[in-house]
Amino acid sequence: MRENGVDQLSDAHPTVARLLKSAGYRTGAAVGAFVLDRRFGLAAGFDTYDDRTPRDPAATERLEAERPASAVVDSAIAWLDANAASSHPPPTSPSCTLRPPALPAPPALPPCLPHPPLLPLGPPL
Repeated sequence: MRENGVDQLSDAHPTVARLLKSAGYRTGAAVGAFVLDRRFGLAAGFDTYDDRTPRDPAATERLEAERPASAVVDSAIAWLDANAASSHPPPTSPSCTLRPPALPAPPALPPCLPHPPLLPLGPPL
């Protein structure tokens, strides 16, 4: 894409959303600016693409439409809540592990050496 609000992202371009979707992940996006509207090809690869940005039909700058960050975050949290159990790859995927592999035990520490005797501090000042 060269110009926001004019060009469209080609279907030929790989995106992270497309790669994750093809690997079995559920994908979702919540955006807050008109330049990220689905009409510009940016929703490709997402199961859910929330681009509900209110636009003032009388606005002179058509690309300036945006929604508050709180609305975007609320939308994203709602999607995560609804999809948390299904957003990871299928359990048969070799890359899916529920916990990291066990780490090897640390090497044994050498026995403590005796400390030299403490020296007197000297007379008070």
